[in-house]
Amino acid sequence: MTNQSYMIDANGNIIETASCTNDPDGKIAKENAERKAKENREKEEKVKRKELLKSRGRKSRKETC
Repeated sequence: MTNQSYMIDANGNIIETASCTNDPDGKIAKENAERKAKENREKEEKVKRKELLKSRGRKSRKETC
């Protein structure tokens, strides 16, 4: 159990709230963060490649004119 709280309402009733996680050591969260970081790196590399190809294309056009 990760979190448990009690509350007494106006009628004297006890209300209990409990929550937990199926990832207590954070392994799943760590894997998700690593996957997301890898995807972001791949996107950045793809954008850089496109920009490089565009700049090369512009240079070659200027040289031929």
